[in-house]
Parts: sequence; structure tokens; C-alpha cells
Amino acid sequence: MFSSEQNERLIRDVRTGRYSLLVGAGASYGGFNRDGIPLPLGGTYAAELADHKKVPTSTPLQRVFALLGEDERQTLVIDRFSGCTPSDALKALPSFVWKRVFSLNIDDALQAAYETPKRLQDQITRNYRDAYEDDPSLASVPIIHLHGWVGKAEDGFIFSRDEYLRQLHHHNPWMVVLAESLPVDPFIIMGTALDEFDLEYYMSMRTPTTARPDRGPSILVTTSDNAITRHDCAKYGLELFLGTSTDFMLALNRLVADRPTPIGLIPETSRALFPATLSAKDLATFATDFTRVPSAAEPNIDDPSFLLGRAPSWSDLVSQLDVAREQTSAIVTLVQNLLVAEKDRPSLVYLKDDPGGGKTTILRRLAFEFSRLSVPVLICSALGRIEPKFTASMIDLIDGPLVIIVDNFADQVHSIADTIQILEKTDLVFVAAERVYRDRYIMQALHGVSVTRRNGLRLVQRETDALFQNYSDAGFLGDRSAPRDIDRFSGALTSEPIAVACCRIMNDFRPLDGIIRSLLEQHNSTEKKRYLIAALAQFCINGGLRESILVSASGAIGLTNQLRSSHHLPLAVTEEVGGSRFIAPLNATIGQRALTIVATDNIELLLDVFIALANSIAPRVNRAAIRRRSPEARLAGRLFDFDEVAEKFLGPSARKFYAAVQERFKWNSRYWEQVALLHLAQFQAKQPSSEGWEQLDLAVRHARHAVVVERHPLTLTTLGKVLLAQMAAPEGSAPASFTDAFRELDDAIILEQRWLRSNAQPYVVLFRGTRDYLSMGLRLSSSQINKLNEHAKYARSTFSDDDDLMRLITDAEAASR
Repeated sequence: MFSSEQNERLIRDVRTGRYSLLVGAGASYGGFNRDGIPLPLGGTYAAELADHKKVPTSTPLQRVFALLGEDERQTLVIDRFSGCTPSDALKALPSFVWKRVFSLNIDDALQAAYETPKRLQDQITRNYRDAYEDDPSLASVPIIHLHGWVGKAEDGFIFSRDEYLRQLHHHNPWMVVLAESLPVDPFIIMGTALDEFDLEYYMSMRTPTTARPDRGPSILVTTSDNAITRHDCAKYGLELFLGTSTDFMLALNRLVADRPTPIGLIPETSRALFPATLSAKDLATFATDFTRVPSAAEPNIDDPSFLLGRAPSWSDLVSQLDVAREQTSAIVTLVQNLLVAEKDRPSLVYLKDDPGGGKTTILRRLAFEFSRLSVPVLICSALGRIEPKFTASMIDLIDGPLVIIVDNFADQVHSIADTIQILEKTDLVFVAAERVYRDRYIMQALHGVSVTRRNGLRLVQRETDALFQNYSDAGFLGDRSAPRDIDRFSGALTSEPIAVACCRIMNDFRPLDGIIRSLLEQHNSTEKKRYLIAALAQFCINGGLRESILVSASGAIGLTNQLRSSHHLPLAVTEEVGGSRFIAPLNATIGQRALTIVATDNIELLLDVFIALANSIAPRVNRAAIRRRSPEARLAGRLFDFDEVAEKFLGPSARKFYAAVQERFKWNSRYWEQVALLHLAQFQAKQPSSEGWEQLDLAVRHARHAVVVERHPLTLTTLGKVLLAQMAAPEGSAPASFTDAFRELDDAIILEQRWLRSNAQPYVVLFRGTRDYLSMGLRLSSSQINKLNEHAKYARSTFSDDDDLMRLITDAEAASR
């Protein structure tokens, strides 16, 4: 079809399901509705309706549609496009694997095409009004109707520019997703002209420079061979295929004759773990969540990315580019013993340390070593929350010892804890790692789960010497005098996080902050902002940010260069799941420290970064996404965290951040909960002034509103915390405030227990508030005493290792005597 090099990329990405489709009326042309009437092109259909209503054929479709009565809409619109027989072009689609299919059509021809038993994927229909959902498994293909669909006629149809603009004004998620995906994903556009009223918006972020050279070419299929078409293809970086949609699908079928099923895309070593009778859908779903570690890999010959800060590839480990760590050998021995030990449940080893301590490298080295010993090893690669019952049922099918690696443990800790409780298989060890500041959250979630904890990854002298030698061998020493005084330079790095040590070795052994400031000064505002957005996303959730969202937030110009390890502010692909790439700073420690430095040096830039990131993820965050713990939902939850993120980096400017994104997130209880905590902090900083009491009043109002939006243990706990602060109000009633707070916190605890969750926070707030209330010389009611005794008993059995909580319970009990 195209050049041999383009055809190679086209074949590869079609075979692996990386292509998405955008189809218009021309793709359905040649199909029929249930009455055997041919499906029309857009202009023909507008003329049909105009003729029926006796108005000029030049009348816009939406205006004619507005003239139709209810019966006419049923017969002329819904029935006209229902019960369709698909065109030859659409009939060909189910024999390929697609990432997504976006449709500008309202008919049900695509759904009919996927009724064939020979389809390679099941179809999931999404209408333009539906909430965003991610479908990373290639077992199913989402069909997204951007203008409406007769299957959900009650949602209405989009027939005009004005109606389309109204949807954009409300940030329609599917329209935004298409606009974000077109610049970075390979697309086939057929059955539509690029001068359609909404195509200009969808194509607006795509240019020849956004097209990734490592992906298949994006293609426009059209019969129009003229100067405008060729100009548009050059403008948007599209390859032109002259012909009908049917012509193209026939040509594609000939070019990519050998096409695997979604199951065929799963490596044989992964399929071999399960019985041959396992359903294709279950295997594809599990393979999306877990990836098997290879037992061998080609050596790394000349890629320096690992030495520059990227997580190690299997080739890096084969080439021994990592430093042998004392903790690695100790954990290997521990896991070996746990695999053969007699026990009732699978084991869990939890590794925690500061950012940049080398946790990921240790996990991957451990995984590779066990795989080379013929012990199957799986790495959790799920984008959203894994489903415990399904995951346990699949793992129980695997025979023999098994190791499962879970990096960024906080993202999956509740699901892993539930999975461990369900599993029947016991010759299994989970090895997990997380940054130390998430430790309390993780340990609360692991209530009832036996866990072996490991920490202490600071470099010792032998490891520093080996690290120094690795960089010397690679020619990466930044100070020419270092080889003559190895002991002094190596000794200066002992006890540093390994990521910091690596950075200093390559940069003249200067202090880290000086290195980062010089790097930031060398780059333009676009590259700097893009780097900081990726760094902020990585600080919130370690996997980073979806590439299409990063492009939406910071543009695509220069991204390809910034993904090279030689760039001074380098980014890297952290993972690729379901055809989506996630991007973060190549060196996470430098990225996090850069945020802290910019918070001091240029708070307005960092505020802009916060706002851009929040607004860019907004279309993908909804209640369903929060329940599934999708990457964007988890990112939003962390980004809004006042104590650990917003105040940490923005300080007083956090108020501006929350105000700037209110319109996009005012439906979200988490947003209002954190705004309440912002005002509570301002009250605590300004009391006992009148302005301070005003801030407390705002905190109470916003906390109550958060509960109205969603009655959840977190919102109830925040409301209880704010009400307890109100006990000190000069015109308030301490007993009334305490009674209200006690009730909300009691409800939070009851909900937690009903949902089989374990969270110490409502207990901490309750017992601290009780202690403070009693210290005011006030007394508890008998019912409050009884409830406190119940909660104290449960907390002591559940959170016995939480020293702060145990101390608060003791203090409250002492004050009540």
C-alpha cells in the first residue's frame, strides 16, 4: 500500500491491535436497514428529511430534525437506521483486532457486523453521553458513537455544529479522548471527509511531528484525489489511500493476511500456565493485569537508559548493569524459604524505602533470578484495580510454586489483600514495594494479612564502589579527577539513595539541587512544563501519565526528543498496557526534587502545572472510574490531597489551584473534602482572629457538602474532624459540636466495617477529639461511652501496631476516668 518501511510498521501494529478506527457514513454505505432500504450518506439523508418536511434542501440537518414530531423521529430516524445489515467494509472489521472504533454514524451496522461468530473480539458499545471507561483488554473492542446511536435514542443525536459545541463546552469525555488519541495513536479514518464540522477539532492537535516514528502510519481512506485532500494529509501527517472503504479493507486483508487472535498475542509461556480449556476472554483479561517474566533476554549492547535513570530492562539485567545489593540476596533467600514453607495462606513480602532507593531494580532482579530458576514469575501490570475473586480463581489454576511482583503497591494493596484471603494456592509469594510515605496507608489495608517487611536500601561502601565502577566502565564519570581518588568520591555517596548517587556521579559530584537547577535552566518553557507535569503525575501515582493526556496538557512539539535518554530533562515510557503508553521522568528522584525546587523558585509555574494536569485528566474521571480505581481516578485523588500534595508543593497557592479546577470537579466529593481541609488549615493558622473563624465556617460548610455529594467513610471522617475543631469556636457549643462529630465518625466506622475495610483514620480522629473534649472538663453520655468502648476494643485488635492510635485510646480512656 505504501513504502516498504511504512508497510512493515502497518503490518506490525495491525497484528498487535494498536490501530483505532474513525468511521463515517461512507463506511456504512452499501448496507441496508431492516426494511432493505440502503443506508444513506450524510448529504443524501439531509435531503430526504428536507423533502419530507417540504423545506429547502439547503436547510441544516439539525433544523430539519427539530421539525420532526415524535412519530416522525421514530420512523424517519430511529427505524431508518435500525436493524441494519452491514456494508462489506464493516463486515471485514471483526476479522481484525482493534484498540477502539469511533463512529460518526447513528446506525447499528457496526453492532450487526460484530454478531458474526468469526469475530476476533466482542464489542462494547459506548454512546457519546456515557461516562468514560477504559477497556485495556483486547478481548473486547469499544465502539464509541460520537453523534448518538439508535440503540440509545433517548440520549438524542448530534446533527449540528451548535449541538456539537455544546457537548464540547461540557467536556464530553469521548470527544476529548478521540482528540487526545489522534496525535499519538495510529488511526485509520474512512468514510468521512476531513471538512466535517467536528473533524477540525479532533484533528487540531495532530501534526506531522506528533506522528510517532515507532508506530504504524495513520491513514485517510477516500475517493477524493485533489489538492485539498493532499494538503490535509500533509498538514495532519496522514498517508492517503485512494479508494472506497471496501477497497481499503480488501487491501488490508491481503497485506496482513496472517492475523493472530487476542489470545495469540499473549506469549506462549504465559498461556502455558493455564489449562487449554480456559476461555479466551478470561485468559486475555488476566494477561492484561499480569505479565510473565522471561527466563532469558538478549544482552544490552549499547543502550545507556538504565544508567541514566530508567527502570532496568531484562536485557540490562542479563548484562549485569545493576549493582549487586545485599538486600536482593537476602530477599531471594527469604522468598525461597517462603515458597516451600507449610502455611495456610500465600506469603507477602513488602519492601519500603525512600524514592530513588532502588526498589524497582531489586524487584526486577529478584523476578528475573527466580524466572531463570524455572519458577514462574508474574508482574502486576494492571491499569485499574484487579478484581480479587477473578484473580484468585485464575492464580489457583497455576500449578507449582509461583512468585508475583507488585510494584507501586499502594495502587493494588486492598485488592491484593482480598485476593490473598480468597486464594487456595499456598506455594505462592507476593513481593511488593512502595515509597515509604505510603507505609501507614498500606499497613492499614493489610489488616489480617501476614506480611514480612523489609527496608533499609541505603548504599553501603561495597555497593557504592561497584556503582562507581559501573559508571566508570561506561564512560559516564562527570569529574575527571574521580578515577584518581576513587575512595574519596565513592565514600561521599555512601548512605545516599542510589538514584541520587547515580545522578551525582554523572554531574561532577555536585549537590543534587544544584544539578537540577542547572538542568531546568537549560530548557524552554514547554519542555520544562511537560517534565514537571509528568513528574507531578509520577509523584501521585508511580506509573506516570498516559501519553495522550501529556500531549493534551503540554503539546506534542519536542516530545520525541524528550523521550531520548540524552535529553537534559528526559522522559521515559514506564509501561505500555492495552496500547496506551505511560510516561514519567526517566529518573523519578530528579523529577520529585525538581517539583520541590520549582515550588521555591517559581510557584506560578508549578501552579500552572497543577491546573493543567487536573484539567487534562478531568474527562476520564467519573464515579465508575473511581470505583475501578483507573489511573486517572487515582491520580485525581492524590492530586487533590491537601496534606500530602497540594499544600506540600503549593503552600498558600493551593487555594488558587482548587478554585481554578472547581468547575471541572465540583461533582466530586473528594474535591470538596480537600477544600474543607484547606480552610481548616487556614483556620488553624489564623485563629483566634475573625478571619480564622470565617475559614472554619467555610470548612464546615464544604465538609457537609462533601457528605451530601457522597456519604462515604472519608467524607464523614473529614466532617467529623472539622466539627471537632469547631468545639473551640467562641460562639459555638462544644457539646453540640462534639455530638455532631461523634455521630459522623461513628457512621464512618460503621460503614468501614460494613464494607469490610480497615482504616485507622476515623478512629484516630475520634479518640483525639474525645481526649480534647474531656480535657475541656466536659463529660460523655452513657451511649457515647459504650460506643467508645466498642470502638476501642475493635481498634486494639485491628490496629495494634499503630502506636499513635494506641496512645490516643489510652489518653482518652485516662481522661474519661
